[in-house]
Amino acid sequence: MLRSKKIVLIIVATLLISGGAIFGIILAVNWGNYAYSNTFYYEPSVHSPIEKISFQSSIGSTIINYNSTATDIYVKVELDISISGPFVAGKLFSNFFKPIIWLNESTPVTTFNLENKPSPWFIFPIVQRMTINVTLRTDIIYDIDVDNSVGSISINIPENIELNNILFSSSTGSITLQSDKNVTFNGNVGLSTSTGSVSAFLRNANLPRSLTATTTTGSVSLNLTNCIIGDDITGTSDTGTINFKSFNLIYTQDCELNLGTSTGSISLQINQHNGMGSEVSGSIGASTGSISVIYRDSLSSVGAEFTCQTTFGSITYTPTGPGGLSKVGSTTSATISTVDYNSANNTYTLSLDTTIGNIGVSGQSL
Repeated sequence: MLRSKKIVLIIVATLLISGGAIFGIILAVNWGNYAYSNTFYYEPSVHSPIEKISFQSSIGSTIINYNSTATDIYVKVELDISISGPFVAGKLFSNFFKPIIWLNESTPVTTFNLENKPSPWFIFPIVQRMTINVTLRTDIIYDIDVDNSVGSISINIPENIELNNILFSSSTGSITLQSDKNVTFNGNVGLSTSTGSVSAFLRNANLPRSLTATTTTGSVSLNLTNCIIGDDITGTSDTGTINFKSFNLIYTQDCELNLGTSTGSISLQINQHNGMGSEVSGSIGASTGSISVIYRDSLSSVGAEFTCQTTFGSITYTPTGPGGLSKVGSTTSATISTVDYNSANNTYTLSLDTTIGNIGVSGQSL
């Protein structure tokens, strides 16, 4: 009886292996490629003071750049699709996607929409490249809304550009905002993804409205250098690290800096060697994760205070250079502040809280 069972198992295993091999051969024999490209233009006879544009895609990356040479085109959209896999050869655009929506006439918002169809069971695409390349004009003010289901979003803004709202959202994909010097964002900047990282690198930018960067699973990185800030800055992640780095920011009014994560560490680096202009308050919080702060200033008119609290962890202060900060409290509840905090014209006043994790503050104040 035992021998019969072994024979049956051997036969079943052989059939499974041979069946898998045959299936693999079928897929290899029917391997093919599909490629599609098209270009769409928006060139109004009369333009609006603010050109509102929207890009929506169920799959594919959206990359936004500005023109490097003079052009009459307000918006150029270059769609590039490449799919490789079994049973792909001979297919048409309509087999994979719904008709493209391109609204560029007599509409308040210029809209591009790419939506894929559910793939039938006999199509197993292995390699996919779907890119929406957008080119904008440097002399036009845009209000940009991008919403991707699966795909990254990135924008590279050259110097001396003025924009209105920037709202980027993706369910699965990273988001990157990078600007050169002297860029003005007249509206809100919102960067949000469910699964993926969010990054913003701004230099000499003017942000009179809010900057918000959020992700459910992924990291958040905000790097601001010589920027003018006029509203709150928020960075959150449910599961992931948060990195915030600032250098010589000027605040036109009292603002809040709020960074929070449920599971992950937070790194905060503040370099302030010029006058702040206004007060900055806020909270830096993690449920499970460490908080690290590096603070530096070189003016008696600028100060900082960090109120630290941890349940399971320790709080430490490490002076660098001449120091200039002091710690008062215990290893689980303490206040770390610059010696000139009470006399400074403007200050950072931040609470640092974590349930499980350490809090470390280092730096110097002159």
